[in-house]
Amino acid sequence: MDALTEATTDIVKLLSRVPLFVSLTDAQRAQLGNSLQHVSFAQGTVLFGEGEHGDTFYVVMSGRLAVHKAFGSSDQRLLAERGPGDFVGEVSLLNPDGLRTATVVAQTDVLLLELTRANFDALLHSHPALAYDMLRVQSARLTESHAAAVRDLHEKNQRLAQAYHDLQAAQEKLIAQEALARELKLAAEIQASILPTPETMPDAPEIAISARMIPAEEVGGDFFDAFWLGTDRIGLAVGDVSGKGMPAALFMALTSSLLRAEARRGGGPGEVVQRVNAHLCERNPAGMFATLIYAELDVHTRELAWARAGHPPPLLRDGAGDWMDVPQTSSLPIGLYEAALPDEHSLILQSGALWMLYSDGVTEAMNANHDQFHEARLRDAVRPAPTADNACQAVLDSVAAFRGDAPQSDDLTVLALLVR
Repeated sequence: MDALTEATTDIVKLLSRVPLFVSLTDAQRAQLGNSLQHVSFAQGTVLFGEGEHGDTFYVVMSGRLAVHKAFGSSDQRLLAERGPGDFVGEVSLLNPDGLRTATVVAQTDVLLLELTRANFDALLHSHPALAYDMLRVQSARLTESHAAAVRDLHEKNQRLAQAYHDLQAAQEKLIAQEALARELKLAAEIQASILPTPETMPDAPEIAISARMIPAEEVGGDFFDAFWLGTDRIGLAVGDVSGKGMPAALFMALTSSLLRAEARRGGGPGEVVQRVNAHLCERNPAGMFATLIYAELDVHTRELAWARAGHPPPLLRDGAGDWMDVPQTSSLPIGLYEAALPDEHSLILQSGALWMLYSDGVTEAMNANHDQFHEARLRDAVRPAPTADNACQAVLDSVAAFRGDAPQSDDLTVLALLVR
C-alpha cells in the first residue's frame, strides 16, 4: 500500500467496503480501481430505467442513489437506497437479455466508478471467487427485497381492509339516509293530508277562502286550517311552530288536532286558544311553542272574531283596495305559559273586504343581500289581487322573485278570506 498514490489509496479503501470485492487483495483492488472510469451525475438524474438494455454497473464513491420499481407511475415503489461502497446495475450484466430490472435515480450529486460489461467479464475470469461473493450479495438483496415486498403487501392489505370497512360504513350510512328520506317523504304526505285542500275548503256564496303553504324542508312547522262549525260559522287558523324538521312537524300536528277538537267544543276564539295552550303546556317536555291566530266567521252577519297568540297580526284590505288598521295588543305564543292570554278582537267585514293571515316566514324572507321582504312588499303584492286565490299566489310569487337564488330559510304560509 506504501507504493500506492493517495487517490489510489482512496479507491482501494472504497472498494474494500464493497461486498462484491471483499475477496480481492488491496493490490487487486488498486488495479481494478485504476482500470475503471470515474463518472458523476447531478441530483435528480436518471442513471438508467427499468426495462432498458444495460452494459454497465456502478460503484458509489460519494452521494446517494435511489432504486425504484414502476418509476413515474401510480404504482411507483422505492426498493432501496445506495450510498458510498454500494453498487447498482449488476443484474443486467448477469441477465441473458441484459435488461434493467429497476430504475436508478441520483438522490444527490453522485460520483461513481463505472464498470463496463468487458470490465466485468474480465474481472470474473481473473477472480472466479467474485461469482460467489456476487451470489451472496444478490441473495442478501433478494432477501431484503422480499421482506420489503411482504411489508408492502401487508400495508396494502391493511389499506384494503380499511377501505372495505369504510365502504361498509358508507353503504350502511347510505341505506340509513335512504330510509330516512322515505320516512320524510311519508311524513310530508301525512302532513299534507292534515291540511285542507281546495276541494275540502269551506265554500259559501258570501265568501271565498284560499291558502298556500311551502315548507322550507321536507316537512314543516307551519299549518293552516279552515273548517265548518255548524252550518253558518267557519273556523280559520294559521300557526307557526318553533324550529324546523320532524320535531316541528309533530308539534304542528298536535297543535292542529287540538285546535280542531277544542274549536268544536265552542266558547269563542279566545277560549279555544286558551284551552289549546293548556293542553300543550301539559304535554310539552321539549319546551316547544307555536304562534297562532284562530278566527271564527259568521257567514251571514260577516262578523269575524279572532284570538292571536304571538303571531303576526292579520291584514285587512277594504273593497276599494285600501289597507285598514287592525287593532292589536301584545300576546305570547302557546305552549309556554298556561296563564298567558291571547289578543282578542272582532269586526264586521264589508263587501269586497280581504282578510289575510300569514306566517313570519313571508315577511322575514331574505334575499342574497340579507334584506327582508317586510310587510310593505306583502301589501303591495296583495293590493291588486281580485280573488282570495290570486292574493295567496301573488304573495308566494312576490317572495320567490324577491328571494332570487337565496335559500328559503323558513316555511311560507298565507291564508286569504274574501267577502264576495
